[in-house]
Amino acid sequence: MCTENSDLLHKNEVFTEEIIFLKVIFSKMEDKESFSTFCEELKVKTRSVHDESDKTVNLKLAVVLTDTRLWATALADFYQVFLNLEKCMESNSCHPNIGPLCNRDLFR
Repeated sequence: MCTENSDLLHKNEVFTEEIIFLKVIFSKMEDKESFSTFCEELKVKTRSVHDESDKTVNLKLAVVLTDTRLWATALADFYQVFLNLEKCMESNSCHPNIGPLCNRDLFR
């Protein structure tokens, strides 16, 4: 139980750092042109990492779909990711580039 709580605290610290990072990035994107440039740069620089990650996720998905407990664990792991993304989007919903992406109907 202690290990689980420790892991959860670590995950929350990581997500908090990511939220701070995203807020800094969002604050620097004043107009659509800089947002587009940032997105293109991010896409190019992360392409190989995402390709490798996609392959790994697809392999794990095949295994997870065969076991109910693994499926529940996977959903629980992504809960924090989506929770923090939604919080970040909500807090930046007035931003001209983030606002259009903030569709509360799609939130959990």
